[in-house]
Amino acid sequence: MREILLPPEDINADVSDYGQNLRSFAETYDIPRGLLAEPDHMVIKSADPVDFADKARAIRPWTEEERIVFMEVNSRFLVAAEVITPWAVGHNWVNWLEIMEPRQEVGRDFIGLEYAQFYYSDIDYAGILLNSRNLEVEFYTDEGRNWRWLNVKINQVGQEFRLSDTKLVEIIGVELEDGTARLI
Repeated sequence: MREILLPPEDINADVSDYGQNLRSFAETYDIPRGLLAEPDHMVIKSADPVDFADKARAIRPWTEEERIVFMEVNSRFLVAAEVITPWAVGHNWVNWLEIMEPRQEVGRDFIGLEYAQFYYSDIDYAGILLNSRNLEVEFYTDEGRNWRWLNVKINQVGQEFRLSDTKLVEIIGVELEDGTARLI
């Protein structure tokens, strides 16, 4: 008899908790549904390098063809994986997951599912909509890749949602082409 492959319990619990926090925030601030209509990926911050390795190993069998993209970003490692069974986030499904090492400075990172990133092509307009709800919006740009995104904190513990004008799969494609990422 074959076992049913279930996602790692701790990741599943993080996704569920985050989804409840995001729904509550979106309802409280009347976030336009269109802003959160296209979830792109979720990011889980690990507690330490051992936790990072454990989470990457745990998610591997649950990914497309057991492939994970490995890269280094700002002096810490991350893996990105397309999962075979998506999670519900917002009002749709997301099938990309990133697991990231924490920053070297102790106590600066949220541990667990820190954010979901949603694709939205007009970041400036999204910022206007969010500012009209009296929310603090942080804008970021990666000039080298012509990629823009914004962050909005959804609670006091450090969780947020992000809107980006570039999809993770596009970023991964570029990283794989230029050799800054590799499949493991």
